[in-house]
Amino acid sequence: MNSDDREDVIDLMELFHVLLRRWYLILICGFLGAAAAFGYTKLRVVPQYEASSMLYIFDKNSGIDLNLSKQLSADFPILVKSRPVLEKVIDDLKLDTSYEALAGTITFTNPSSSSIIKISVRNPDPELACEISNTMLDVTAEYIASVMLTDKPSTVEEAVVPTYPVSPNVKKNVMMGGMFGIVVMAGILVVLYLLDDRIKSEEDIERYLGLTTLASIPISRGEKKHKSKGKKAA
Repeated sequence: MNSDDREDVIDLMELFHVLLRRWYLILICGFLGAAAAFGYTKLRVVPQYEASSMLYIFDKNSGIDLNLSKQLSADFPILVKSRPVLEKVIDDLKLDTSYEALAGTITFTNPSSSSIIKISVRNPDPELACEISNTMLDVTAEYIASVMLTDKPSTVEEAVVPTYPVSPNVKKNVMMGGMFGIVVMAGILVVLYLLDDRIKSEEDIERYLGLTTLASIPISRGEKKHKSKGKKAA
């Protein structure tokens, strides 16, 4: 190991000790970050509730039920988010929203590529989320039957009023806020350490000035204060 490598190791160790000596500042900043994230999540972020309903797509009069179901499953998201379906839902429930806004709150999933389609609706009002999901269930079934000229999909499960919000994730936000505070404080300490070019020890003299110290005289804080008072009196 050459001299440059030794200096790098020493610098890293010094940096580690700088952070270790200021552990309380890092901890306080982490706590403040977590508290800020908690307050913002609780006071500023609107909780979202999700209600889900399910349809089963089939055609009992067709000799290729499975293939037809797979085709409908692929076309289903496009059909359901079409303007006629969503505008009818808006009219039936007398919603004060636009087609685009309603479309952004609706998601569709096809569990395990089955013939079952799950309609999920998110809304700040849990009861409204349930109503929209169930209305979507009925309107979608009618629309698919009329457009695809097939049997009306049957209801597997109606939506129920959700009791707990699905977002925001308070624990996750608090943890991220705490980690952000810790990283910010550690970064500030590192920058201050790198910008501090003062000579504080015999090792600093040898490292930065290339000089060898013959002796050192320690001065206590009391002596420093006494000397400073003497200079003022003079």
